[in-house]
Amino acid sequence: MNVRSILTTALMMAIAAVPGTVPAQVGPGGPGGGFHRGDPSGFGGHGGFGGGPDLYRLQHRLPRMAESLGLTEEQVTQIEAIIDEELTVIEPLRTQLHEAVQAYRDSHDPGQFDEIELRSFLERVSPLKIDIEVATARAMSRAFDVLTSEQLDQMLEFRGSAGRRGGGKRFGGGPTGS
Repeated sequence: MNVRSILTTALMMAIAAVPGTVPAQVGPGGPGGGFHRGDPSGFGGHGGFGGGPDLYRLQHRLPRMAESLGLTEEQVTQIEAIIDEELTVIEPLRTQLHEAVQAYRDSHDPGQFDEIELRSFLERVSPLKIDIEVATARAMSRAFDVLTSEQLDQMLEFRGSAGRRGGGKRFGGGPTGS
């Protein structure tokens, strides 16, 4: 195995290991619009296209976050502007990624697996996935910068406990986050 193939394999494993980087996590219609399970392209499951999910989740939860964290109107306006700005970067990338995945799925028989072709496809779409993740991380960082240190501490407490199965604090109060 040569150095390039080792690095490519390592990169693909790293990309797949980061939540939100595999198009199986959020489909083009937002959360829940993913691709079909069992697809040999590896893009099965529900959830999101990568990158966008955190921003869509933030956008959806912002009113509850504002209440829970005591955000000012100015803070909410700043966070909304950040989300809108970064989504204008992410949406075209998500569209390109969706079109590439759809073209791959349309051109490949789901009952057949061609590792070389799949690896080639993944190498071609990896830059899109990386750009989506970078834009998402940048937006989240910028949104966190709007918070006071107390609000950030409280948000991180909510965020940490909400990720645990079986409950925990979530924006909106209940264990389901509703």
